[in-house]
Amino acid sequence: MRFAWVGIVAVVAVVGALSAASRDDSGAIVGAGALQIVDVRVGDCFDLNDGFDIEEVGEIRAIPCDEPHAFEAYFLTELAAGSYPSRSVFNTAVEAACLPSFETYVGRDYETSELYVTSFEPTPEGWHDGDRSILCVLSTYEAATPLTGSVRDSGR
Repeated sequence: MRFAWVGIVAVVAVVGALSAASRDDSGAIVGAGALQIVDVRVGDCFDLNDGFDIEEVGEIRAIPCDEPHAFEAYFLTELAAGSYPSRSVFNTAVEAACLPSFETYVGRDYETSELYVTSFEPTPEGWHDGDRSILCVLSTYEAATPLTGSVRDSGR
């Protein structure tokens, strides 16, 4: 009975491994599954686990881009270390990073595109733990219509 917990830990580890997203040698997601938002890379497609009206995102459902999905990551930038930024500092950083990089990724300027930009920024706790990233992502308006296929170089 002393080692009965070993079987439970093994089952939890196997379930976690089976539900995690998988990548091919190039880094593209080839198997849908769980992924932490901080592990999302440019070109990754995903859905939110808890709907769209949430304030904090931890784990997302990574999806191969050829399957229907709500979001596609298209740019990642890091802010300088320091105290946790105000909302206006985040907004300025998002505008400076996400809007200019949109046309490079999609192949069309943002003002005439049918796509929308949103971003994910670190929480105060994440900032304290060293997360300084802003992740720029694309979707349809309010992510109402799923994307199918990558929007990279799509001209949409």
